[in-house]
Amino acid sequence: MKKKLHYFKATVATAVLASAVTPFAPVPTVASVYFNDVHESDYFYDALAELYDRGVVQTFPNGTIRPHQNLTRGQTAQIIADVLQLDTDDVTNPYFRDISTSHPYYGAIAALSELGIIGGYEDGTFRPNAYVQRHHIAKFLTNAFQLETTLADELPFTDVPEAYRYYVAALYENQITTGKTAKTFNGTANVTRGQLAAFIVRAEQSQWAEPIVTSTQRQSGEFSVTVKNITSTTIQTSQGTYRVDEKLQQLLHATNRKALQDAQLVIRVSNNKISRLSSVTLNSDNTTFDGGNLVIPGNVLVNADDLTIKNVTINGNLTIANEVTNYFSTNNISVDGNLEIGNRVSSTSFYSGPTISLQDSLIKTIDAQVNYVTINSNNILLDVRASERLASLTLNARVQKVNVNTTTPITISGSGAIEQIAVNSTSDITLTGDGQISEVILNNSITRISLGDYIYIKKLISPLGRSAQASVLNYNLVRGQIREFESSTLNNYLYNDTSGESEFAQVRTIIETLNIKWEGNLSATYLEAQRKLAQIKLPAGTYVKAQAGTDYYIGNVLIHLINDDDTIIQVIGPIQVATNKSSLQNLISTIAYVNVSIDGKDIGQAQKWTTSKERQVLHNAVTVAQSVINNYYATQTEVDNAYTLLQSAIKRYYAAQKWGNYSQTNKAYLSAEISAITFVKTSIDGTDIGTTQKWTTLNELIVFQNAIHSAQAVANNPLATQREVDTALYTLQIAINNYAAAHQWGRSISL
Repeated sequence: MKKKLHYFKATVATAVLASAVTPFAPVPTVASVYFNDVHESDYFYDALAELYDRGVVQTFPNGTIRPHQNLTRGQTAQIIADVLQLDTDDVTNPYFRDISTSHPYYGAIAALSELGIIGGYEDGTFRPNAYVQRHHIAKFLTNAFQLETTLADELPFTDVPEAYRYYVAALYENQITTGKTAKTFNGTANVTRGQLAAFIVRAEQSQWAEPIVTSTQRQSGEFSVTVKNITSTTIQTSQGTYRVDEKLQQLLHATNRKALQDAQLVIRVSNNKISRLSSVTLNSDNTTFDGGNLVIPGNVLVNADDLTIKNVTINGNLTIANEVTNYFSTNNISVDGNLEIGNRVSSTSFYSGPTISLQDSLIKTIDAQVNYVTINSNNILLDVRASERLASLTLNARVQKVNVNTTTPITISGSGAIEQIAVNSTSDITLTGDGQISEVILNNSITRISLGDYIYIKKLISPLGRSAQASVLNYNLVRGQIREFESSTLNNYLYNDTSGESEFAQVRTIIETLNIKWEGNLSATYLEAQRKLAQIKLPAGTYVKAQAGTDYYIGNVLIHLINDDDTIIQVIGPIQVATNKSSLQNLISTIAYVNVSIDGKDIGQAQKWTTSKERQVLHNAVTVAQSVINNYYATQTEVDNAYTLLQSAIKRYYAAQKWGNYSQTNKAYLSAEISAITFVKTSIDGTDIGTTQKWTTLNELIVFQNAIHSAQAVANNPLATQREVDTALYTLQIAINNYAAAHQWGRSISL
């Protein structure tokens, strides 16, 4: 529910007195913007600079902003729609007789009309080329910002028609305007560019303003927004424009405009002001995000490459997504949660991770989940976890502990000192570089390590009964690099993945029940065991019990004896690898790619297209599917999952396809307008031009010629759409009118 406005008589008295001095209340000063035809002392300067910063208004080619130029109704509609950040593409046609769907302001007019902000005339027209009046602006802004008033019956102006009384009173009570005089509003007067800028900024900054498109978003709970722009006073998002609480201004500041472009924020809003920022997703490449020494209570997700984050404390996790493949750095940050490198859900062996540079940063835990990651740090790293399919990890830092839980062999390299490496997976590990490792712990009897020439280990700890020669692949070459070896109790000699417990029980039961003895002959018990074991799918690295003996095969499965005095063996390969991959291969062969385009304007109407990003998503899915096909040991479950994922990617790709919109356009009117153009002479002051001839300045001619060149470029462009042609024609006609208005008669008189 909206707050009720409170009115005090003293406010009216003050406003009436002020109206004798200036027609608009001043707006706060913003970042300086240079306009050729506006002075910083002009009352509308700050408002124009504010809208210029936000991209709502632009300067003309000669650097002017033309603050005194009257605005048309169409131009005004476009400006208000841009301020409100309305969707001007997906709109409902208001069917004004003089507004076609190809009209340059059609989208803005339709969007505003659909929301009830503007309307047309009784004859069914909108009159986009008519100058907008003060009465109209009062109605537009009152509707756009849902302004309320209690002064409709106490309005001091005597010249306001009843139809506009409420709207003018709303502007007056909210101190958006003070009238032309103490008694008159002059509603039929035209509105200039400078005046409209001042109106809009004052309306936005009114404490009672509530933009119509964001009224439903004013909620007490948190919600997600996408950042569109940041100015010195506001932040514009997909859900509306908000002010920023003082405690967040150092973070949500214009200096972070590039870093926060298209960022997703989870925020809380109170009284149209962002009072809390919970989490941040950064999507802008090649920039720096400065946290202003503030705290982000939630998570930060980085989808941007070549990004630096500095001066911030993150209470949650900092995640470097798969999209970051080149470089990421921090400077003076603290992360209470984990630094996660790579998205666990979507990580694959095809993804190559970035170089991470951590300067003066405190990060408790780093979880590297994907392939090829380099981490540089000038502070000690407390806990680094290598997991998932990480195949290469480079650490150029002092590290307290590295936990290895990878599903594939891994190489750990770099310079610096590592206190401890604990290997919990069954994959082999290679240690290279020029650092020193205080302790390496092998928590199973399967993993074997290899050492580079310049790596030294103070102590290597292996499970009980396992020798150094069995633990180190190149032991004879590097034994001088290991100072101490210790064989301790085997902590996890049974497969510790709970998902394999039932299979382990089945294998153990089969072997123990049959009391298999491996004597190298094809006994009946051997064949029976082979038949039964072939029905079970076990992952590589699973441990089972059996009689002691030498290495042997069951079908295509290598069984490796761990030691001579126990019955622990390892299943090296999968029990069953025969899979049906024909359906997956056939699905790949059915894929038909379409054209790639940015907007479809270069694609014929009978052809389909997608963006390069949409095509790349499908291509990645095909690459993953093909890798499964090429993998001899892929299980049927992996093949089926790849089929499902690829099928889903194909459906999304087909759904993203659009028909091209390039077609023959009607350029006759534009070409005719260009052909009919005539020029007059140029002069500095007209004293060299006869009194029967007209002239303009050289600058006025250049501005006109630039407009002609732009129009000619559209006329010569075979891919130009009808909308682009219509817009070029409209813009050229305005330039022609401005050029004609600049004509002056010469002042030279022949004697």
